[in-house]
Amino acid sequence: MVAALTLASLIGGWRGGLVCLGLAQLARLVFSGPNYFLAATVDHGVVLLSGWWAHAHFHAAMRERFSLRMVAAVWGARVVATFVGLGLAQAMVNAPAELVWQWAALRALVLPLSLGVLIVAALLIRLDAQIDQQRQREHELTHKDQLTGLPNRKSLSEFVDAFWHADAGRDGCLAVIELANLRDFLLRYGPEYGGQLWAQMGDVERAHGIMQPLARYRVHAFQYGDFSLAVFVEGARLERLEASGEVESFLTHLSAELAAQWPSFTPVFRCAVV
Repeated sequence: MVAALTLASLIGGWRGGLVCLGLAQLARLVFSGPNYFLAATVDHGVVLLSGWWAHAHFHAAMRERFSLRMVAAVWGARVVATFVGLGLAQAMVNAPAELVWQWAALRALVLPLSLGVLIVAALLIRLDAQIDQQRQREHELTHKDQLTGLPNRKSLSEFVDAFWHADAGRDGCLAVIELANLRDFLLRYGPEYGGQLWAQMGDVERAHGIMQPLARYRVHAFQYGDFSLAVFVEGARLERLEASGEVESFLTHLSAELAAQWPSFTPVFRCAVV
């Protein structure tokens, strides 16, 4: 039980530790009755505190790398907590010395095994972190454009679907912007530069300036294609956008930014807002 409490609190933090402690004490109450219940709670509570300390100091680092030094520190805290908890429990129930020594000997016998368990647990924590990192990389590869860093069309589809299902009463408009004078761009720079057309929208500082006309809304930019951009304007209604001219002002800012980035080219846009 002591090893289980250590692992539960090391891996699951205070929630995992409290769940494990609650289940353990419930089982003790059902099968052993109320005898020594409070003393056992204090005993296991000390172990739980050592697990919380280990979680706070080592769990994040264990996800970054495997280290026997960290495992040894967690195991040392577990050893200290084991015998401190036993001492406090003995002081509360005043158990016979012979029985206390038996308890201490049993706990000492399983300490080497608990070290092996902690090593395996640390390896599993690291493996779990590597799996999470791999999934994150795979998600970015399928949901982001690798040249601009903007979320792609797949991300847009998932975002819009989640937006409307979260609250059907929310307002939002989707603007799809396409380069109208594409032929001029291709003649000057060639198709190989098409993927870099919206690179400035992936730069947070530059994108903030371009989006200034839509500052009162929450705006999300997506790369719809090499020569088209999708902008989701959260909180906007179509008639308000049409009356305010904010989309036109945004397109002016965007055109000026592209013209500065691509000399001798003046972009012209087609834009549909729904």
